[in-house]
Amino acid sequence: MRLNTAQLMAAALDERALGSLWVPYHPHDNDDTIGWAICLWLNSSVGILCMLGGRSNKVLSRPEFSIDAQRAIPVPNFRVAPATASSLSAAFEALKNEVLLPFPQIDNDPVRRQIDAAVIEALELDAEWVARIRRELSREPSITNRRYADL
Repeated sequence: MRLNTAQLMAAALDERALGSLWVPYHPHDNDDTIGWAICLWLNSSVGILCMLGGRSNKVLSRPEFSIDAQRAIPVPNFRVAPATASSLSAAFEALKNEVLLPFPQIDNDPVRRQIDAAVIEALELDAEWVARIRRELSREPSITNRRYADL
């Protein structure tokens, strides 16, 4: 994965797939609603920040995610908040066919803003806080593959 060209952190597939860069997730109770909510969460600005917090980098824009680091990614507990899961699942359904811009353009991505808006509403987050995360991610050297001085 190259952060300067990547567009998403998680994808929902209709069938099982094999890959060397993806780690499959499937809810134990076969509840697709929770899986879709998690997929939307991980593609939100806050979710991307949570994912990037546990990475190791040998090359600045090519993160490595160990299985243990992936297991430690903060994700809301949707089992105790089924209404939140339903809300994010509905947003996922509405946006699942939209094209996301690469991470360096995250601050100007209208689809990412819609994802963030759904997360803000469902989890009652501060909209300015999420906007600041999105703005700073768009400037992050590991995402842009450029030094701060070059921005």
